[in-house]
Amino acid sequence: MTTKQVREDLKEICYYYSMKDDIDMAMEYVDNSKIRDILNRYNAVMKMARMRIYTILTYYYKEYIIFLP
Repeated sequence: MTTKQVREDLKEICYYYSMKDDIDMAMEYVDNSKIRDILNRYNAVMKMARMRIYTILTYYYKEYIIFLP
C-alpha cells in the first residue's frame, strides 16, 4: 500500500465520520461496502498496534481531520 493510497483512505474515513449520521441512514437502504471495507481494514490495524503506535496513529489521525482541506 502506498502513501498516496493511505492518504486517500484517510480522506474517505474523515468524510465518512464527518457525515456519519447521514451516511449511516442512507446505508440502511443502499449498502456502501467500499467504505465499510476501508473502515474494517484500518480498525483491524489499530487493534493490532502496540500502545505507542496506537497513540501516535490516533494523534496524527486527529491532526489530519483538523487540517483536512
